[in-house]
Amino acid sequence: MYNQGPIYVTLAYDSATFGSTGSGDLGAGTYNGITFASGDKSTDVKVGGSYAMDAFLVNAVIEKTANTLLGVDTKGTNVYLAAKFNVNETDAVKAAYTKRGATTGATNDASQYAIGYDHAMGKNTSVYALYTKVTDNAPAAADPSITSVGLKYSF
Repeated sequence: MYNQGPIYVTLAYDSATFGSTGSGDLGAGTYNGITFASGDKSTDVKVGGSYAMDAFLVNAVIEKTANTLLGVDTKGTNVYLAAKFNVNETDAVKAAYTKRGATTGATNDASQYAIGYDHAMGKNTSVYALYTKVTDNAPAAADPSITSVGLKYSF
């Protein structure tokens, strides 16, 4: 991890091997939303960073995934981009874009964007409004959207 002034950068690595009871590996089952059998493996590498400048903040994360599921190898790449602009001391506009890349041999890519507005009512209380839209290219997938409004209180 690097965190100096307006720049923040991080790198993460995650690897899991699935086995049977007593093998020293994770037991077969569901991990990251995928069902694994004994001998399967999941590996993820992520690099992310942010840059802050005056009223702007931008973030980015890139993730590479590799799974072995029932002897079949699959790979994918996911991207997340976000930005925040502080309109003044109490208000901020936020936007985000996420892209799930298609997994090797599948048509399952998807994208999502979100735009929102936050308003701080006090030191611990804020209100927000958010609109999110998903476009999923997986077979028979829906393309939902949602509008949210809420109140957040930090203890």
